[in-house]
Amino acid sequence: MNLEILFELKPRNNPNKPGRELYVVYDKRYPIVPEFEINYEYFVEFQDKGSVAGNHYHKTKREIFIPISGDFEVLLIDLATKETKTIDLKESDHKALYIPTMIAHRVTSKNEKSKLLVLATSPNEDDDEFGYVG
Repeated sequence: MNLEILFELKPRNNPNKPGRELYVVYDKRYPIVPEFEINYEYFVEFQDKGSVAGNHYHKTKREIFIPISGDFEVLLIDLATKETKTIDLKESDHKALYIPTMIAHRVTSKNEKSKLLVLATSPNEDDDEFGYVG
């Protein structure tokens, strides 16, 4: 099992619309993760550098993290193997990070007022959020 899948969001440039780039976050015709249906979407604004979110895992919910502003460090832990991995997720890299089920994750902001967009297969539910500090 992969702890994560990291995707590059490639810009679409239209010569008839100069001075901008379009980054498609999700297109149901071309899902970046097979069978990933967005049923809940939100963003988290980290107020301070070093603010932390997560320290948990899900048994059913899957997520895609996309940095909108700022940079983040994401710690991933495979609950079955205890394998760990740290991902630097930077706004300037235009990448999306897929988190499967049973992977503990902790997100730490590297900047003030950073925003992280989260696409999820289901809403936040208390019975599918399990604390894990690794």
